[in-house]
Amino acid sequence: VVENMSHFVCGTCGTKTYIFGEDGCATAARELGTAVIGEIPIDPRIRQAADSGAPLVLLHPDSPQTSAYDRLADSVIDAVKTQTAQGIDIVVE
Repeated sequence: VVENMSHFVCGTCGTKTYIFGEDGCATAARELGTAVIGEIPIDPRIRQAADSGAPLVLLHPDSPQTSAYDRLADSVIDAVKTQTAQGIDIVVE
């Protein structure tokens, strides 16, 4: 499970705010018997980058949002390796 828009970090004071509540994704993941493998925060730069057609990770390589995407990619890679090693077929539809 990936939690999109997990929280907002104020660009001025750095305060983290859970606009849509906290731990809802973790609760859902537990109920589904799986894990949260990523949390992507709300940030205007994500939308701006998407609108411009340039990936956020290239426009803002040192941003916390880029770090979140990097951690998510690493989690997906690890999950695929684990499932493949266990002989579980991965189907993408």
